[in-house]
Amino acid sequence: MSLRAALVSLGGLVAIIGAIVWWGGPFHLWHAQMAAGQTYMDSLTEKDIQVWTERTKTLLSEQKPTQGIGAYGVGEKPIPSENREDRCL
Repeated sequence: MSLRAALVSLGGLVAIIGAIVWWGGPFHLWHAQMAAGQTYMDSLTEKDIQVWTERTKTLLSEQKPTQGIGAYGVGEKPIPSENREDRCL
């Protein structure tokens, strides 16, 4: 390979990597989702957080110790109505 071809290839590679970094690459969507979640969490009041805390305690107390993360699978407990409506699970 000639020096010119190598430099052209290297320049093209640098341009592609630069474009990916410039436009956010695969992390752009993750960052947008995290920013939306942060905005939502910042909008919660102390009362909302207390409701979430109590609900989490209730759900954790119902979970079997041997049960993995997928608590809402076939033959397991039903998906809570608010999560089903939001399609969270």
